[in-house]
Amino acid sequence: MRRLLIINIIFILISLITCKPSEKLTSPDHYILKKSLPERVKINEVAEFRVEIIPTDGYKMEEEAPIKLRFDRENQPHIEFEKELYTKEDLLNKNIKRPTFVGKFTPKTSGNIQFKGELSFVVCTPSICEPKKTEIIFNLLVE
Repeated sequence: MRRLLIINIIFILISLITCKPSEKLTSPDHYILKKSLPERVKINEVAEFRVEIIPTDGYKMEEEAPIKLRFDRENQPHIEFEKELYTKEDLLNKNIKRPTFVGKFTPKTSGNIQFKGELSFVVCTPSICEPKKTEIIFNLLVE
């Protein structure tokens, strides 16, 4: 578990070092989602997922608005989630500028499986705010 956390931290540091500060990110949705999982997971073994929201095009996260990531346990019996609902209190480092959720799950069946969550948040410019709701889909190989 610690090794995975260290690898994730190294990945984040490398991406921060290699990004040009003057580089402007663009997206028609005004945000980019970065999500990650281990490549392979063993059945009945706890694993981690990561979801990061990156505002683009001069937008920023609305700090007062809720940020939620929800998993529907009933429609995903092949996965056991540590939590069904993640909120601002669950953010890694409480960074509202680029919020990142890290959570745990345990696959209960082997093979290629998929699980889904719903992410909701608000991005704003000084003149307009846009509520966003999007489905997050994870695919992984369970051995």
